[in-house]
Amino acid sequence: MRNKSLSLMIASIFAMVFVLGFLSATVAFTGVSGNTTTLEYSTSAQTVTISFQAQDVDSGADTDNLDNLLFTTVPVTLTSGPNNFNSASTIIGVITSLTDSTTSTQMSLTFTVPASQTLGNYLGTLILSGDEPTGAPLTPVNLGIQIKIVDTTKPVITITGSSLEYVALGGTYTNAGATATDNFDSAITVTSVSTVNTLVAGTYTVIYSAQDSNGNIAIQKTRTVVVYENFCTAGSSDTNLALAVDITNKGTGEDDEWLPLDTIEIEVEFDNNRVSTNGLYDINDLTFKLGIFDSTGKNIAGDMIWISEDAEEFEFGDVDEGDDAKHTFIFRINPAEFSADGNYDVKIKAFPSGKEATDCISQSSDLTSFGTSKYEADISINLPGDDEAVVVDKETLPLPATTQCEQKVTFSTDIWNIGDKDFEDQIMITLFNTELGVSENKTIVGDLDQGEMVQAEFTFNVPAGVEEKIHNLDIKTYYDWDADNSEYDEVSKETFNFPLTVSGNCVPPALTISASLESGGQAGESLVVKSTITNTGNEETVYTFAVSGFSDWASNAKVNNTLTLAAGQSGDIWVTLNVDKKTSGDQTFNIESYSEGELLKTQPVQVGIEGKQGLLNISGSDSLVAILIALISAIVIAIIIVLIVKASRKK
Repeated sequence: MRNKSLSLMIASIFAMVFVLGFLSATVAFTGVSGNTTTLEYSTSAQTVTISFQAQDVDSGADTDNLDNLLFTTVPVTLTSGPNNFNSASTIIGVITSLTDSTTSTQMSLTFTVPASQTLGNYLGTLILSGDEPTGAPLTPVNLGIQIKIVDTTKPVITITGSSLEYVALGGTYTNAGATATDNFDSAITVTSVSTVNTLVAGTYTVIYSAQDSNGNIAIQKTRTVVVYENFCTAGSSDTNLALAVDITNKGTGEDDEWLPLDTIEIEVEFDNNRVSTNGLYDINDLTFKLGIFDSTGKNIAGDMIWISEDAEEFEFGDVDEGDDAKHTFIFRINPAEFSADGNYDVKIKAFPSGKEATDCISQSSDLTSFGTSKYEADISINLPGDDEAVVVDKETLPLPATTQCEQKVTFSTDIWNIGDKDFEDQIMITLFNTELGVSENKTIVGDLDQGEMVQAEFTFNVPAGVEEKIHNLDIKTYYDWDADNSEYDEVSKETFNFPLTVSGNCVPPALTISASLESGGQAGESLVVKSTITNTGNEETVYTFAVSGFSDWASNAKVNNTLTLAAGQSGDIWVTLNVDKKTSGDQTFNIESYSEGELLKTQPVQVGIEGKQGLLNISGSDSLVAILIALISAIVIAIIIVLIVKASRKK
């Protein structure tokens, strides 16, 4: 009986616990934010606010409210090793009860992190507990809080003095150093690595580095140090004065990239801005001097093609206090002085005549736009490719050029090889204009080496009746002669222009000229061209004819010299030329028509020539090789035939 009563008691207790547990309510944190935060170390106090809500989470059939809610750990203490700090002692929006199955309004708890708080991972817990109206206690719920105090801020380096310094060649350079500041460490060591060599002119660097005690590496800072070779013999004597310099390329290249034959203008201005009461700073006989130095230190300024007065050294005269002096150096890049691309230093100085050793200025901040130094401009001089190597010097064309109809025009121009290679044997210059009937080929025999110049001269007659206007004549250069194939491998990329103004004495010619191929067209054979002449005038006219412009590809021109045509009548003439054996491709010649000794019209005619094929068209060493091969082949065949005959006889 006793055992049965004990069993019933245990079962009753178990049932009671089961029922209470089934009916009890639980609470939870929800809507949490800010409870895991990372802060950068600061020398000022910082705040962190944690927001959250409380929620009644029903269990089973529980319908009771939650009473006597209590945050038992406020203020919350966050600790990291021996270090700690606390939250506020009051929760904003705190609640003491919670209606069944609801969520509270937002609550918040603020932490104030003291200034210069020790780095660490600070942890703590906010605990919420309470009970139901029945007095049944709640299981406490915990909200973990973590605030990390870290240092990831890099130190900041500041260069002492200027980040660009100048030292004269052979002088002494003193590293002014740099400082660093950091949000955590009060003192930071700055190290430097220098490449400066004051015995060799050039641009060098000093690199500064720093790292704080927490391993944060600063962004490096760099100081540029220019070791310069001063154009003044004893260095610049007054660094408070400076020159104003403007470098302009008037040619094809850029201001800092020059090409052969470019025209360069360098304007230099000196401002004597010093003032005294007795004219102490008046300057007598101020001189400007320009230098262009190659990589070996050689000054090649004197070798340029000079346009301005007194070349690279100009004596300006007196410059009193408050006055200024200005001069423009003008020169062209001399192709004869440059055989390859290269870099050059342009330097300028100003000094009183005879006093350079004591009074000289060579610096200009304007020069830093051409490099790193205020004492020199970095310039490159580059040679063009093969298709731009042989050029017409447009500065030597006789411009402006003016003429009248029925006048003879003669002009010459310089032809330069501005490339980096020599061209052997010969070159050809062509002059062409359809309206004027000009088609001239000028062959210049001989080598045209790199940097050399030759002159090409042209003569032609302006026909009667052409339009009075500016006629643009095209000039092309042909070079890199291939003797084996009788052709030029290079033709100028640029077509050079010669503008010729025709004005006066122009009466339209009373005839038309047309042409067609009658026979020939092969290299080494006779070429016959039929030309039809029509008298478009009002009276009978006697015409005479001549042929020109063929000497480079044919010879022995023959043409009917005279043709008499009534008004409106047409007649034919025949032109015969002996084509050279090595000629091929399109060729041109001119039919010139005269009346009473005056040129009426020049008609260009273009014909296509088919080159010779086979052994007879091989020239030079190739011909000899071909002949030898043919002879050897014939001998071998003869020997084979003899051997075959002998063998047949033995049988």
